[in-house]
Order: sequence, then structure tokens, then C-alpha cells
Amino acid sequence: MQWLRNVHVAENRKFSDYVDRLLPVLDRGAAATQGIARADRVAHIGWGYYLKLRDGPATLDPPAQYKLALQADGDNPYAHAFWGHWMVWQREPLADAMAHFNAAAGNPGTLAYVRTLEIAALRSRTDNPARAQLLRVVDQMWRNGETVSAGARNDAFSIYNSIVLDGKPERDFTDALPADEHIALIDEIVSDPDIEPWRTKIARAAQALFHEQAGESGAALAIWRVLRANLDTREMTLRSRVDAAIKRLQPAPATR
Repeated sequence: MQWLRNVHVAENRKFSDYVDRLLPVLDRGAAATQGIARADRVAHIGWGYYLKLRDGPATLDPPAQYKLALQADGDNPYAHAFWGHWMVWQREPLADAMAHFNAAAGNPGTLAYVRTLEIAALRSRTDNPARAQLLRVVDQMWRNGETVSAGARNDAFSIYNSIVLDGKPERDFTDALPADEHIALIDEIVSDPDIEPWRTKIARAAQALFHEQAGESGAALAIWRVLRANLDTREMTLRSRVDAAIKRLQPAPATR
């Protein structure tokens, strides 16, 4: 099971080269066990099927195995996490996938692996609902005291960078987290004292956009003005965003 969860395909090899050696072991183990042990093995059989499907079309049904696993153990974290991953991969309703991931996250013993799989699944999609859910997961991990990997922090930063480039956070992002939680999360993901200055500038721009989204125009304008004063002449893209924001938010001059 551990081998399947961590398999990496060498050059000129396929997933099937490894999976086909392991599935008979899991089949025998599933037939000889009950309850949690059986569920673990059946869930991994389904994961093996998914890996084989990555080699090319095949008549395999991973969700059928996940369903069987949950019949043996309704709380099985592997079955829930693998099924959630499958739903994201297949572009099935994101709410259904997240329900499986949330169920899988209830087991402390497998939580770190579940989070890794959850973030990897969400990272594979570029639509705003999935990107917003990735930010929500990273926020949950941080607030729960879980370890947030450098990769997950970078994933979150990349999303905030795209929000800055777009000029505003779309509704999916504000539905996933309120503005104040986005602002706090941004502080967390750029908290490394050795972070590159340009990343800090992007982070402040993203925070200003969320302040503005929350109706806090004064706070947003203050951030934009400080940011404008510290921009390098080569940062033309960010400069145009900052100038547009200041023009949008600064009070109109008084007329006589």
C-alpha cells in the first residue's frame, strides 16, 4: 500500500509495470481480512486502477473499489481521499469531492497524506472554484496547526499572484474565505524572513484588493500608496495595477 501511495515512474516505464506486481498481493490481502484492514486494501486496489488508467484507456472502475472499501469501513480515510481525488481529476462536482476529503481528514493518523493528495488534486485544476478551495484547505491547515509545506505555500502564493494580475478577487475566492481570513493567510504564506522582496509586494497588493473587497477603502489605499513608493522602475505590470488602484480609491479633489 505504501509503495502504491508513493510510486514514481522511472524513465521508459509505465505505472502498470509496478501496479501489476502489487495488485495480486492486495487482492489476496483483501480476501483474507475484514473491516478496516480489508477497506485499506480494497481502497488501494482502486488507487492502483487509477494509476493504470494514467497509462492509457482501460476498462477499470476505481470508484467501484472505493465504494466497496467504504462498505467495509465507512470512515476509511484512504477510500474517501482516493475518491475525492478521482472526482477532482474527473471534473465531477467539487462539493462532492470536498465532502470526501473532509471525511478523510477526520483521521489524524493519515491526515498528512490526505492533505498532500487533496492539494495535489486541487492543484491539477485551473478553474477558480478549485483554486479557491485550495486556499481554503491551506488556511485550514495553518489554523489547525498542521504543517504547511513549502509547495503548498507556493501554490497559495501563485493563486494570490494571479488575483493581483486579474485586478480583483472573483466571488469564488470570497465565498471560500472571508476577506480578513485571506489577509491573515497571505501574511502567513510570506512570513519567511528570507522571502524575495517581489513576493512581499505581490502579497501586499493582494491584501489591498481584499481590503477593498471588504469595503475598507482607506486601508486598501494606504497599502497601495506604500507599495507605490517602494516599487522598482522595472516592475511595470505591478506599477500599472497600483496606479489604477490609487486612482480608483483616492478621494476626488475638493471643488470651490
